[in-house]
Amino acid sequence: MDRPSMAVLEFKMEERRNKITQELLQQPDYPPLPECRECGAASEEILDQRDLDGSVLIGFKPCGHRFRVEPLSLDSYL
Repeated sequence: MDRPSMAVLEFKMEERRNKITQELLQQPDYPPLPECRECGAASEEILDQRDLDGSVLIGFKPCGHRFRVEPLSLDSYL
């Protein structure tokens, strides 16, 4: 997964959190999680974890697709 795709996923997750908070929704009424970008399957859970090298690991359940987002290099800032 590239950085722009990760930014889109983060934006969709933030929109979802805002809707839940603003509308005071309870669990059964939560909007759906973003779909898996690989297969388009509905997500029941999205996991993320930072690796020791600074990369981000993102996993979608139940389809099981996993993505790695590489850390930004110093060259990308120049």
